[in-house]
Amino acid sequence: MSLRVALREILEEVGRLDVGEPGGPTDLRAAGLTSLAAARVVVAIEERYGFRFPDEALDQDLFESLDSLECAVAAQLETRG
Repeated sequence: MSLRVALREILEEVGRLDVGEPGGPTDLRAAGLTSLAAARVVVAIEERYGFRFPDEALDQDLFESLDSLECAVAAQLETRG
């Protein structure tokens, strides 16, 4: 399963968001992302992939879109090695 598909599933199941059509850009705020949902999504991602986001990465830019979230997660996975 691709990272993007896995993140979409987490956003839909844990964040309870309708993230739109696969392959399209997704504005997570427009999809209804709340601060509580964002916290749940962060925990689910960290548990699934076995890393912790650094505090400085946890800002509004992280949840700007599915693309920004995917890039941040990919970067964390790369640094993990």
